[in-house]
Amino acid sequence: MTNFVKFIIFFLVIFGCSKSKKEQSDSKQPLLNKISLKIQQELLIEIDSTTSSYPESVQLFNVNGKKSICTYDNATERINFYNISSRKEEKATKILREGPKGIGLSAINGIYIFTMDSIFVASGQNIFLINSRGEVFYKINIPEFLKDKASGMPLISTESAAFYDGERFFVKCFTDKDAFNTRSFEKDKSSNLIIINLKSGKIDIKIDYPDVYKKGIYGMNFLMSSQTYNSLSNDLIISFPAYEKLLKYNLKTGLIVATKTVESKYFSQISPMEKIQKDYDYYTRFFIQSPSYGGIHFDKKNKYYYRIALRGRSTEDYVEGKFWKKASIIILNDNFERIGEFDLNETYSNSLLFVDNGLLYLIKESKSENLMSFDLLTPIEL
Repeated sequence: MTNFVKFIIFFLVIFGCSKSKKEQSDSKQPLLNKISLKIQQELLIEIDSTTSSYPESVQLFNVNGKKSICTYDNATERINFYNISSRKEEKATKILREGPKGIGLSAINGIYIFTMDSIFVASGQNIFLINSRGEVFYKINIPEFLKDKASGMPLISTESAAFYDGERFFVKCFTDKDAFNTRSFEKDKSSNLIIINLKSGKIDIKIDYPDVYKKGIYGMNFLMSSQTYNSLSNDLIISFPAYEKLLKYNLKTGLIVATKTVESKYFSQISPMEKIQKDYDYYTRFFIQSPSYGGIHFDKKNKYYYRIALRGRSTEDYVEGKFWKKASIIILNDNFERIGEFDLNETYSNSLLFVDNGLLYLIKESKSENLMSFDLLTPIEL
């Protein structure tokens, strides 16, 4: 098994060239503690014995005010739709593998639901569009779009969420390049996020890694960025594991701006490797013992951003097999000013969460194998 494949497995378990101008802001912020989060209610969803209470991904799906929680489970390769009101499954779609309408045998690296009959599936170097019966009706081969045979593994997860605006498809695209050579992160060599115009059949933009990746080596596990969309300002906000700032890309103007420094109260800048070593165990240990930043989520109702901060484990914890990094949620206002930070206990997943109508849905450890459990958190003033 190659290190690249190992990395993809590790990522799924432990947590899937521009005309633009760039600006940098080096200003730092004081530690403010004005806003926190509190549990408003618990949501329990009934699941069957074949469904995991910790799926690979969760997504809110809203059709004419009827809301569903959609999950994807790699074990069953099934997309489940759970009605939030009844708290029961209302539909399931099994992804077809074989035949002319199947996706083939490559591993599935995430799904994004636009409509019941327009579901994007990332698999191998392709993105497939399937209908509600799990049948393929459209295929996008990423290397053909990028014109680069070494590129093109699309990854979709709750953190690295894809989305479609009816014309353009936004997706994280992991490039199989040397993560241990800073030259790999030079302009146009390290596409992190691509925007595909499905009408023109062309790439609208490729967003590269920030300069911090050109100055030091962090290893493969620090390559997985997260993004969220602010529909109020038409901005795409991108969070990188090794970068204390966020990137803000405006979809109308094409301007990319680095925000103010957005540090956790537990750590600030993240140091690169002191020793460059491509050994899988070495760079995995480096990631687990180093702090990093995770997902970014936008709360449209309150105009807040929630950024996950992950603290590194100690040497003793690592030796004892404690690999799950302690997490907190940095709370930012719409000017990217830090207004609070909320600690997550280890019963919560730090990667399976989403925001709806001012509430943060956090999946947590379930007390029953027949239930998928969420806590719904709301921001409060201190």
